[in-house]
Amino acid sequence: MPNITKRLLSDQLLFKLDGSFPEVSMAVQKQDVWKAIEQWINSKFKLKHFQETLPTGETIPEGASLATYTGIAVTSSGDKSICTLPVMPISLPRNIGVYDINNGKGYSFIPLQKGQINLLGQEFLANTLLGQICYEIAGRNVTFSQDITLLKMDTVDMDLMVFDMSKYSETDILPLPSDMEQQLLDDLYKMFAPIQPEPATVSNYPVNLQKQ
Repeated sequence: MPNITKRLLSDQLLFKLDGSFPEVSMAVQKQDVWKAIEQWINSKFKLKHFQETLPTGETIPEGASLATYTGIAVTSSGDKSICTLPVMPISLPRNIGVYDINNGKGYSFIPLQKGQINLLGQEFLANTLLGQICYEIAGRNVTFSQDITLLKMDTVDMDLMVFDMSKYSETDILPLPSDMEQQLLDDLYKMFAPIQPEPATVSNYPVNLQKQ
């Protein structure tokens, strides 16, 4: 499970920029980095505010946004296939925090409640979902009703409900996959490195401060 926060990321970046622990006299401050982190994640995952009213009547928390995560790897598991949520979405009834899982080409899979895939062999449910590919979620694990890798679907895209980045405090876990942490740090370094002042030049000659 990713354990990435604004504070951790800013401390890593400021240490890399200055070569020491962050100080208040640094040209780049942690608040500057936090804002840049928010902008980077908003742009990377195409965050958009969620303003729809759900027909099921669930209340959506204020500041909720949809983040799009692409290229999530899918692997075979017996006669089914599985993948892992890249981050934990907002916890909502009936797993609505996982708003959509699709093949990236316009086909959305059908969500089921935990345990329902085992019922697919029963005639009434099989008839209802004939020709559809379903999935169920347990924690961060996603199980598909059939092996979609046989249909040349090795990755899927996901729209997950998260909070707007400005709503996360410096110690809240960010909805950022751990394998993207280095990319974010590298991009932030390129952004802030030019702001760092040049090292001061020290003269080897004493300055005569006495009045002539």
